[in-house]
Amino acid sequence: MAQPNPLELKKKEEFKISLEKMLADGRLSEKKQCEMIRSALRKTWMRSPIRKLKIELARIPDMDPNTRTKWLCECEICNKKNRMDQVQVDHKVGEHKFTMFADTLIYAVSILDVELDDLQVLCIPCHDIKTYAERNGITFDEAKIEKEIISILDKCGKVPQQKAYLLKQGFSELEITNDKKRRSCVRSLITN
Repeated sequence: MAQPNPLELKKKEEFKISLEKMLADGRLSEKKQCEMIRSALRKTWMRSPIRKLKIELARIPDMDPNTRTKWLCECEICNKKNRMDQVQVDHKVGEHKFTMFADTLIYAVSILDVELDDLQVLCIPCHDIKTYAERNGITFDEAKIEKEIISILDKCGKVPQQKAYLLKQGFSELEITNDKKRRSCVRSLITN
């Protein structure tokens, strides 16, 4: 007769504990329920006929005999041609808040009740930048710089490596004492 091994029993106990924490007062918090609804709406959006039609209309054949790619899509921001796995359908008006039940209908309508003209096909980098811009209330160009700053600092690693990188770029110890100053230094490197 098969029995659960000690690792399986431990996993079960850990899962039970995590569920009990999630259900501290016997039910899911409003925040957690909103996360579940958001996730379900996004999954529904991925199967949406209007989303699929937008992609289909944007698809163009790749006639380059040197590639193995059959289809491409042109990003509506940068105009670069990308493989199908490198593009996403974006809502031109996005980033609707959904933090409480009262936001459910407005959020669902903003995601699902759209027309072709409400959508655009973007490459993943442009989509990420546009989303960052919307979330932070800045322009696309400002968001592009901020994303580049984040990327450079992430590549450097932790604070000591960031400081070492900026010292090599000619900045002084006083100019790199905190995160805000380090970001400012990297911004000046990018924009100059």
